[in-house]
Order: sequence, then structure tokens, then C-alpha cells
Amino acid sequence: MSNDDEHDRTITNRYPPEFLKSLNPFGLPPFKLDLKIGCPIMLLRNIAPKVGLCNDTRLMVTRHQFSVKLAYAMTINKSQGQSVKFVGVDLRTRVFSHGQLYEALSRCTSGDYTSVLLSSDASNSTTNIVYPEVLLQ
Repeated sequence: MSNDDEHDRTITNRYPPEFLKSLNPFGLPPFKLDLKIGCPIMLLRNIAPKVGLCNDTRLMVTRHQFSVKLAYAMTINKSQGQSVKFVGVDLRTRVFSHGQLYEALSRCTSGDYTSVLLSSDASNSTTNIVYPEVLLQ
């Protein structure tokens, strides 16, 4: 280590690259993520709105990609406008807004491919939140 390095306390000189590459902090993508070509992904930030790369944009993995994180689930709000083959809706925490239950259950093209998870104290039902004042008359 040179004299300059002894006084340089940047993270580059404190930790070897191998150690930094091994870190996997919560909320950040891993250093290396292997995805199959054709895997669906969703943007979580506005990258280039002028060319359509906005938050919630669904994309497909191609040969070269920018930094992404694989997601196995999405919120009801993020799923709005999406069509997916299989849907699992976790209702252990009830929906809280008008139209959310409909939105979650209507994302799948067939009811045969829709599963709903209810809390153990639920009697095979849940409450649909509806505000009549927002419905068309």
C-alpha cells in the first residue's frame, strides 16, 4: 500500500472487490443476476420517459440488459392493466380501496388459473370495498 492509499479512506481502498461483489443488501439487486431470455420484468423507475421506459413498464429480457431485480410478485396497483397467465392474490391483509379486489382478480384470463389466499380466521370470503359515489349512475 502506498502512502497515498493510507490516507485515502474511500470504500475502494478499504474493501477488496471480491468482498463488495459478495454483498447482497436488502432493496438492491445482487451483483450478478442470471435471467433467462424471455423472462418478464418490470421497470421500477422512470429511466427514459421520452422513449417509454417509465415506472411500471413491462419488458422482456433480451441478450443485454441494464441492472434489474427479479420479482416474483407485484402489488395490485402495479398489476393494473397487466394480463398474466397465473394469478395468486394474497388477501391475508384485506384490500383497502375501491376497485382493488376487482383489479386483482381480473388480471388472469381464466378463473381456473386464479388462486386466493385468505387469513385462517376468514370464512372463505372477503370484503370488497366499494364507494357508490364513484360509480357511474
